[in-house]
Amino acid sequence: MSNKKLKASKPNKDNQLSLPQAKKLLFTDKEELINLGLTNKEIKFIASYTTNGFNKGKAYIEAGFTVKYEKNAPMQADKLLQKDKIQKALQLFFDLAINPIRAKLEYLVLELMYNRVFYKISDFYRTNDWGEPEIIPIEDLPENLQVCIDGVEVSFHGKDAQAKTVRYKLPDRDRATKVLLQYIEEHRKNHKSIQDNGLKKKVDQIMESFNEKKASNSEILRFHV
Repeated sequence: MSNKKLKASKPNKDNQLSLPQAKKLLFTDKEELINLGLTNKEIKFIASYTTNGFNKGKAYIEAGFTVKYEKNAPMQADKLLQKDKIQKALQLFFDLAINPIRAKLEYLVLELMYNRVFYKISDFYRTNDWGEPEIIPIEDLPENLQVCIDGVEVSFHGKDAQAKTVRYKLPDRDRATKVLLQYIEEHRKNHKSIQDNGLKKKVDQIMESFNEKKASNSEILRFHV
């Protein structure tokens, strides 16, 4: 099978890869894919499947496979997807597609996990017009604090139940810490991207924070409105 590179067309408006672009990703300097022994129809199936919203039935037909009834295409596609070489080809394709942005994605995940460990209770409060502390509504919180809210409880009390108490359930710091450290350790072992300069700085910042602070158990933030 030829490993001739295909000319890539420009991305379409919804940022999905075109079929030629998918083929280029599949076979640009990837001997592993070429050595899988995929047929031309299997190549086209993978390219279509990964660019049409993962519609397996449609991809099966677009690849040129023959089906007596169109409704049977998804079932036939399932059989194709169970092939070991197709699974390996899909994994290699996704690695190629994700690698350029892997470091950025890992940085965002680290940032989210970091925020869930080292949030400050005071950041959830502001001073109202009467000089009193009041809780900041969720919609007014920055994203780095919104990700720290695991639940909201609302209860009514007082005469005619006119007073309302709202509770934010914040993360269990011990659990969040364990998840964060496991994530760092796992990616240090398995991903070279953890050595990306931006990621490495973030990891160093996190480890320094652990040395400077001691996180307590979960807390519930209560306020009246």
